[in-house]
Amino acid sequence: MKAFIRNARVSDAEDIEELNTKSWLKAYEGIIPEEKMEEHISYPQDRLKEKKKDDKLIFLVAVVEEKVVGTINFCWSKENTHDFINLNNGEAQLRSVYLHPDYWGEGIGTKLFNEGKEKLPDKIDILKVESIKENKIGRGFYRKLGFEEIEESQVELFGDNYDTVIQKKHLEN
Repeated sequence: MKAFIRNARVSDAEDIEELNTKSWLKAYEGIIPEEKMEEHISYPQDRLKEKKKDDKLIFLVAVVEEKVVGTINFCWSKENTHDFINLNNGEAQLRSVYLHPDYWGEGIGTKLFNEGKEKLPDKIDILKVESIKENKIGRGFYRKLGFEEIEESQVELFGDNYDTVIQKKHLEN
């Protein structure tokens, strides 16, 4: 399947919401209650407009047959990163990678990652990502990209606390 990678557009919001929902429901099945995910997963155009204004954020989409089937989001500003990111040490956060489950295993997520990391500023030489510990699909994907698990933490989602794993990758500049 041939995927085209480009910058996200405000007009992609509906496709992004649909793929985020399907990706979350599949990846977090049995981990996060389905009704909580369906209640909270949305991607309004206003949110996408705000992201597009941020010059310390990369938001790409993968398109197959004119349909957005994947997204990736990198950021390196205090407003968009979690506390485990050291902005003074050349670090950025891989905030999210979502891929429609029908396209898992086809290399589209890897293509999104590779194209996104090429757009990062030269000062970024470390990427970190946080995953829910029970999300073996996500953690395995990041391991395949060369991330190593470095610490555990917790995150609050939809009113519940979840154990997380923080993974790190050194970039070759």
